[in-house]
Amino acid sequence: MKSALLSVLSCIFIPCVAFGASQIPSAFQGKWAVKKDCHIFAEIGTPDGGVEVTSTEFNRYEYYCKLEKVNNASAKLFSGEFTCAVEGEESKETIAIKLNAKGKLSYEGSSVLSKCK
Repeated sequence: MKSALLSVLSCIFIPCVAFGASQIPSAFQGKWAVKKDCHIFAEIGTPDGGVEVTSTEFNRYEYYCKLEKVNNASAKLFSGEFTCAVEGEESKETIAIKLNAKGKLSYEGSSVLSKCK
C-alpha cells in the first residue's frame, strides 16, 4: 500500500515516464496545420506540413509513426521514441513536439501549426 501511494505521489511531481506512461498527452493531440490548410484534413487527409497526433501516433503526409517509448512528457514538451513507416520503409526515430505560449504546435523542421477544428 505504501509503495503504491508513493508511486502515485511521484507521478504528481515527476513525469510518469518511469512508471509506464505510454501516451502522448491530450494537449498535443489533434489535427494541426497552417491555418489556411486546415480544410485539407476533411477533403483528402493530412496536408503537406500538417500533422495528426493521437494518444499513440504522430502522422504526417505519407509518414506514419507509432509511439514505442515516452522520453519526456510535460505541459509544453513531449518527446518519444517512434517506429515510423515512410514509403514502405521502417525506421526508429526520436520525435519532439512543442507547444508555445499561444497553444500552437511545432516539431523539428515544421512551421508553427494551429489546431484545426
